[in-house]
Amino acid sequence: MDRIAKVAITDLQKGVRRFVYEHDAHSDPFCDLINIALKTNKSKTYDLDGMKFMFVPHNPTVKVICLDSNEVTDSLKLFCDIIGYEMKCIPVYDISKAQIDRYTAVCCFAHVPQYDDTMLEAALKTNCFYVGAIGAKSYHEKRIERLKEMGISDDNIARIHSPIGIDIGSSGNSEIALSVIGDIVKEFHNRSILNDKAN
Repeated sequence: MDRIAKVAITDLQKGVRRFVYEHDAHSDPFCDLINIALKTNKSKTYDLDGMKFMFVPHNPTVKVICLDSNEVTDSLKLFCDIIGYEMKCIPVYDISKAQIDRYTAVCCFAHVPQYDDTMLEAALKTNCFYVGAIGAKSYHEKRIERLKEMGISDDNIARIHSPIGIDIGSSGNSEIALSVIGDIVKEFHNRSILNDKAN
């Protein structure tokens, strides 16, 4: 069960604790509360039918994988360190070694079609919770055409956040990095919860 989210549910009166993995949450009587715990990543105690239960989420560490490194990724690394995310920059020649799962955010900063498209194709074949790529609207429109030619579906292409980050009118590398980390955090908390063992 490596890198699978789970919630510890403790009956505070009986002192009994059990763990519910994310993909089993849908069949648990506390499904809704488990989902809340996983999405908010916060512990909380509830009174349920006269009994007290504590819900403690255990989400895997969020990984942020960036294609290529630059001044923006330097600032992004600082934000990741502050909030406890693990960040790694992948050189353009190392795309195949990127380890992506549903707790991973993928950010493409190469701005070279050959490399960004390859990274996007790899990311969109996974269930990672975030895919972002730099580029103006006109640039992204051409990217969409290329990805379609690669056989990537419209639904998957729609997962791409481009221009990357939240629109905060950012100017400068640090502000761009701030908009990116804000977008990643938002999408992590808004992500869908697994309802079975399928990826």
